Amino acid sequence: MTSVLLDNPDLIDRLFFPSDRHSPPPAGASDYNLEVPGAHLHLRVHSGSGPVLLLLHGNGENVCDWDEAAPTFVRRGVRLAVFDYRGYGKSTGIPTMQNVFDDTQRVQAALVVIAPGPLALMGRSLGSAPAWALAEQTPDLLGVVIDSGFTDVDAFARRRGIDPSVLPEGERAALDPLPKIARCQHPLLLLHGEEDRAIAITEAEAALAASNASDKALVRLPGKGHNDLWSHPDYGRSLTAFLARIARA
Repeated sequence: MTSVLLDNPDLIDRLFFPSDRHSPPPAGASDYNLEVPGAHLHLRVHSGSGPVLLLLHGNGENVCDWDEAAPTFVRRGVRLAVFDYRGYGKSTGIPTMQNVFDDTQRVQAALVVIAPGPLALMGRSLGSAPAWALAEQTPDLLGVVIDSGFTDVDAFARRRGIDPSVLPEGERAALDPLPKIARCQHPLLLLHGEEDRAIAITEAEAALAASNASDKALVRLPGKGHNDLWSHPDYGRSLTAFLARIARA
């Protein structure tokens, strides 16, 4: 079966926006080079106390984009870990959605040795897809944060110039977050801009409705779009409160 979206290298220029932008690790951070099938992955772990927060970055972002925010996460009670998808930053290889899913599991396994302890997840935009895939398979996660995530597979395909009707059912199931969300019981924080023109806030509303978690919330950020959420004061306040709560669990 020919892949349409999941493992199709011909779609790289429509699905991914990698750059080789990178920087040395800042004070208090350590870099790791993880050998995986067909590539090497660049992982950066910021030191601190508390659980590890594995952040799955958005499209067009790199590990180094989160260096400035890392001390804030430490103050919120978590140690930040970020890795570059294949073809991004110092990671080698070809990015596909299947590679992102698989590599996220490999990074989680590496963190058990590199930074042992409880784990939480944060997925931003494109990174929401691997976050949900990993969350479904990891029952002991402390919690999940989704920043500007998608839940509508048809809309996801159309943004890539793909007719959703040609998606094979197996591929649709692999990409669809909603069934995964329904099977997860982890505490959940959804952060979404009300003016997001890339991924409509209705997709976050669908995630909230699908979740069966007893601890779940959608923080709507008025006046904010897809890439400027953190400038709203409610972003930091809600994220701080959520991470502090799950870090104490």
